[in-house]
Amino acid sequence: MPEAKKQGGKPFDVSLKNLIGDNPKDWLTLFDLPPSTSIVELESDVSGMSLAADRLYKIGTGRNAYGHHAELENGHKVKSLPNRLLEYSVFAEMKHKLLFRSVAVLSTKGTNSPAITGRLERRLPNGMLIHAFHYDVIRIYEIPAEELLEGGLSVVPLTPLGSLPDAELPRIVERVGKRFRSESADEEDLRRLWTAA
Repeated sequence: MPEAKKQGGKPFDVSLKNLIGDNPKDWLTLFDLPPSTSIVELESDVSGMSLAADRLYKIGTGRNAYGHHAELENGHKVKSLPNRLLEYSVFAEMKHKLLFRSVAVLSTKGTNSPAITGRLERRLPNGMLIHAFHYDVIRIYEIPAEELLEGGLSVVPLTPLGSLPDAELPRIVERVGKRFRSESADEEDLRRLWTAA
């Protein structure tokens, strides 16, 4: 059973984790990686401290390989996100012996926060910099809905969260449905896609 399906938590989190877990290659473009990139899912339970990242992957092969961590946020615990990303990155590196690129995927404007800057710095009281951690941020709600609709099938359920005028939502949902019906493997796959959407 995939990691996301074993975890508790909110249904939206589980749906997103299942989407990216089932078809990580669909997400390469969203992560600004070439479509031909090698991507292999890694165990997401990164420590003996009950930390479990949403998704961990190995990108590339041989000496060019590195880790990719995707953390999918829907609003709860968003203020602690930079600290959690750092923790996951450190423990994932220790477990998998890879340097990790961390990407926060924010689903709605409600998941945004002034704390989500792409950089976390920790300093001593005297101002000395001890940690400087960089991470990327993808704000789904800023991506044009049309762009999401044209992505891989497991990215398509995000389309209604993308940037579009409210009046266009019914038309976009109808087009999402057409893609689901024409490309889903079976009824179970179709049901899973609609649940995620």
